[in-house]
Amino acid sequence: MVAAIRNRGIISTISNSAGTYVCNHIMYQVQYMRDKEFPNIKAGFIHIPFLPEQVTQRRQYQLPSLSLETDAVGIIAALNVMIDRDGKKDLFDY
Repeated sequence: MVAAIRNRGIISTISNSAGTYVCNHIMYQVQYMRDKEFPNIKAGFIHIPFLPEQVTQRRQYQLPSLSLETDAVGIIAALNVMIDRDGKKDLFDY
């Protein structure tokens, strides 16, 4: 997914953390619900940067941001990879 997003000219990195409290809570709650209530679906978490208008009042923190349009392009690239790889072996053995 990272390579597909980067191929669209968008900065992307792998993270092994959903982030701090709220994002982490959502990720683990979704995985719990998937395990207990919806075992036949897949679930994950894509953390996207703030929108530019969200960082204008936080300039002192120098937070990264992307436009909604750019976020959508990256998310669509990631979804296409998930669709293309569905049912296939993972590319990496951890």
